[in-house]
Amino acid sequence: MVTTRRAFGGIAAGLAAGALLGAGQSLSGARRATAAPTAPAGPKAEIQPPQLPVRLDGRKVEPRNLARHAHEPLRYVVTPDTFRDGELQVFRRPEAANEYVADVQQRFTRASLGPRSRPAPPTQPARAPEAAGDYTTNAGIGYYGPVGGMVVLHEHWHYQGGKWQFNADWGSQRDFRSVFCFLWCSNINDKVSSVDTNVSYIDGNIPYIPYTILFEHIELQGQQLWLYNGNGVDGPGLYPDLGVFGWNDVASSMRYY
Repeated sequence: MVTTRRAFGGIAAGLAAGALLGAGQSLSGARRATAAPTAPAGPKAEIQPPQLPVRLDGRKVEPRNLARHAHEPLRYVVTPDTFRDGELQVFRRPEAANEYVADVQQRFTRASLGPRSRPAPPTQPARAPEAAGDYTTNAGIGYYGPVGGMVVLHEHWHYQGGKWQFNADWGSQRDFRSVFCFLWCSNINDKVSSVDTNVSYIDGNIPYIPYTILFEHIELQGQQLWLYNGNGVDGPGLYPDLGVFGWNDVASSMRYY
């Protein structure tokens, strides 16, 4: 369990050289994990008040007051606006979150955010966007089409401790209790403290940048933390301390949008 909090935008530490890679429960064929889900070691960690000013549905609120709406559930959306304005946007209604996300994707495209390694050219055409709503992806699919790339979830802040690596085409990870490091560390559930996410649409003709979404509970349930794959704290898709957003040691499942 990590309790240390670092200031927003701190200096990133190096990756732990000896960390071993994990594998996801939702993998297909030989990639499928063999370990059965295990019960959490202790009580579920609660989402804490963010260390940033907060706007709830566009209105400024005290970060500690978000707990009053935790049953709705809330969507914490981290975008380039977060770093420019120093504010975290939080939404109660999925339609409002999706509208804001679409606006960000229009304003901050691949071309506008500079280079980072990208997946291979498309192998299948992108499908049309779904109607507004609480959209749920299938394996390796974002809102505008198939996604590629990689997500690395880290046990401690600044990319330290155990790490678990996922290829985006493996699809949604619906239960972190079944995701383990190779030998020496326990499952990933309620242990994620920093994230390196480098996911994009495979079709190079799609200019938008997807989100990696962490969920409070298994099976993509509960409150959500949307992490933009463009601008991050330390660089594109780099989030060295989820505690800044109130999400240290909380996540239990993951998908893409």
